[in-house]
Amino acid sequence: MAGPLRVVLQHRLNLVRDLLAWYAAQQPGFRVVACVDRPTALLSACNRTKVDTVLLESGRTPWDVTELVMVLRQLHHVRVVALYSTVARAEFAPEADRLRQSGVAELVAYDDGPTAVLAALRDLGPHPVMRVPPGPRAPESRSEPQPLTRREAEILHCVARGLTVRQTADVLGVTERTVHSLQGQLFRKLGVRNRRSALAVALRHGSVSIGSTREDD
Repeated sequence: MAGPLRVVLQHRLNLVRDLLAWYAAQQPGFRVVACVDRPTALLSACNRTKVDTVLLESGRTPWDVTELVMVLRQLHHVRVVALYSTVARAEFAPEADRLRQSGVAELVAYDDGPTAVLAALRDLGPHPVMRVPPGPRAPESRSEPQPLTRREAEILHCVARGLTVRQTADVLGVTERTVHSLQGQLFRKLGVRNRRSALAVALRHGSVSIGSTREDD
């Protein structure tokens, strides 16, 4: 018999997170394993424990989260459900296709109430054993990324684990200034401006093997 659906909730508003987590705890078949306020914290949450589904706040700029969706699906093989507000339904509608193309399984209005959110998860059925496709392809870069140095690859692995700059410095035994410097080199080689995009590009090109980043089950 399948166990409960293991869910991570992400929303910037404490009230939304707490209400969804409380309601899910009252329902059979759900287990909320983590609640986080920032999208970037999802990598760390998924690294710490087994996760089936991520509830991700899409906000008013869903295109900004599509790379994160791809990374979560390819790195942790999770199903992603995007939460949005009915207040912004009209302006959100044109962006819905972009989210679906990035691999989002469902779009749910969180202010329709926790009953509607959990009903949407039930309608999706049991979390499948996922064979993750390559995901949405951003415009192709003109050339393959340059090979990474050992230190740059270590930085990328720490990013995949969701570690902060300070945590990365502690793990590698270097200063935070050195981490920032190495990170800058990594971004320039991959042609990106942030950590999430660096992961997405590395996964897309397959030039860096990140492997499993979960610490334990």
